[in-house]
Formats: sequence, structure tokens, C-alpha cells
Amino acid sequence: VWAWGYNYYGQIGDNSTTIRLYPVRVKGENGAGFLTGVKAIAGGWGHTIALKENGDVWAWGYNGYGQIGDNSTTTRLYPVRVKGQNGVGFLTGVKAIAGGGSQTIALKENGDMWAWGGNSAGQIGDNTSGTNRLYPVRVTGENGVGFLTGVKAIAGGGNHTIALKENGDMWAWGFNGAGQIGDNSTTDSYFPVRTLFP
Repeated sequence: VWAWGYNYYGQIGDNSTTIRLYPVRVKGENGAGFLTGVKAIAGGWGHTIALKENGDVWAWGYNGYGQIGDNSTTTRLYPVRVKGQNGVGFLTGVKAIAGGGSQTIALKENGDMWAWGGNSAGQIGDNTSGTNRLYPVRVTGENGVGFLTGVKAIAGGGNHTIALKENGDMWAWGFNGAGQIGDNSTTDSYFPVRTLFP
């Protein structure tokens, strides 16, 4: 992985906060060596996410809302591995990642969806708002009951999150002040709601 540009929060991942005007290679664990075996990357507002071939997730950069997922709010200048459920172990079995303004999203091989970081408008999707998540939590289902399953693609907006299910249905949650959830309202949602199509 290579990165360049603004680096005030270490989002370049080269163990510095120096703006880079050309690509530099992203460091490895503990700032030693380099990050390898990566199959997908994503960016948030001030953080960066990498998905390795083995299904592990790594992140670095700004962490004021817990978007790095390492059970802290410490900004990271090089990649750290994302923790697992309840901050124990590590997140594994991931097939896709996405970044939002202050949140990070992961889709597991089994179609389950996880999120962590900023939750000012319910964008984590765990039926809460205002409680940032410092490690991954599972996204709840419709009306905040059960869990969202059968997901095949994910995306993050500034303060909202989107999921596309295997059956073609689209779901969204979080900030909705401009109707970005698509449910014919401007009411924020703390859990997934189905986007309305004509």
C-alpha cells in the first residue's frame, strides 16, 4: 500500500505527520517494515483502512471517535489491527471495508455487517446515538431487532451508512437531514431502514 497527501493525523501511515507530495509506502505493524498482503483499501475523513488477503482489517490515522477500532481514541501514525467483538481478539473473516466521515464499516464473508467509530447520528446502526464505538459492533436489523444479514455491498457517507442486500434491497441509517436515507423523511435513524424506490 502506498499513500500521499495530507498527513496531519498520520493517515498516510508512514509513522509521521509530514505532508507527502508523492507516494510513500505504508509502514507495517508497530511502524516496522511495510504493510503487505492487502487486497482492498478505503478512506475516511482522517483515517485509512486496509483489508488483507487473510480477512484481517488494519487502520490508521485520526481516532478521536474510535474509528481505528483498536479500543482506544489514540491517533495512529501506522497501521494497527482492528479489534474483535467486545474489544477482544481481532476482527476476522472480512470481505469488504468502507469508511465514512468518522465511522468504519466491515462486511464479513457470511453477510453480517459490523461498524465502529463516530455515532453522532446513529451511523453505527446499533440502535444507539451519541455513543461512539471503539471496536466493532454488529449492525442491528429492521426496527433495531436482531441483526442485518445477507449484505453484499457497503458504503459510508459523512454521517450515514448504506448496505445493499443480496436480494437487491437497499438499507441506510444515520444522519438524514437532507434525506440521504431515502425513506421519504428527514428523520435520523439509529438502525437500518429500507430505502424507498418507485
